[in-house]
Amino acid sequence: MPQPGVMGASGLSEGGAKPPLKKPDWNKGHLRVANANSPFAAELFLQMNRARSDPVTYADEMYSETAKETLLKQNPAPPLQLISSGMTKACLDHVQDMKKVDLLTVQDVHTGRDGSNPLARMERYGDCVGDVAAEMVLLKPAKKAERPDKADVAADVRAVMTQMIEDPGKLEILFRSDWRASGIGSGMYGKGGRMVVCTFTTEFDDNPYASWVDVNVKTRVFGAGCCLCFITPEPINIKVTVPCSIM
Repeated sequence: MPQPGVMGASGLSEGGAKPPLKKPDWNKGHLRVANANSPFAAELFLQMNRARSDPVTYADEMYSETAKETLLKQNPAPPLQLISSGMTKACLDHVQDMKKVDLLTVQDVHTGRDGSNPLARMERYGDCVGDVAAEMVLLKPAKKAERPDKADVAADVRAVMTQMIEDPGKLEILFRSDWRASGIGSGMYGKGGRMVVCTFTTEFDDNPYASWVDVNVKTRVFGAGCCLCFITPEPINIKVTVPCSIM
């Protein structure tokens, strides 16, 4: 039976040897998490960076012996720099789409019901520079007595991190050294479970005007304010609501 897993939208290559890294000061707040779509996303982003920066120390927080042993042998990687709002929207699109199917029976959890792959979904909301991306789809089943509105964020994040670390494919993606941007979307799945979609890429330019055009049209926007230039491979209809007041 296929399991929710990992896909590199344009391939996944392994970098060279990872040098030792200076442990970041997490209290300085230099990593941007303000645009995380939820407390869960913000906490997962923080925990992924803690694991990447110092996997040996992070191993002490794992309940699973398999996860602990894996982290003790893992080289560190630079921290992710931000949660992209566009990448997060693409993740949330996939969460909403896949809520309508049984993830344990579909052949490919990374293909949307419209046939889209992770890279195509991300580029609805911006430019994935280099066209290299990876996606993880994870499920955190509900406990028998757990209510969706009483979900424990810390416990959910721990369960998701354990899945990432114990699965070799997810582990490779989590510790890829050149990732800089991430998207994190989550939602309730089934009776109290949680579905999580995480995407990663080297650089992503968010397009704040993505909602102005059809999601299937790849758009580049230059300029600011009232002076904007849209570049697309085909004619588009721009959908804009202009606020006005009557005196």
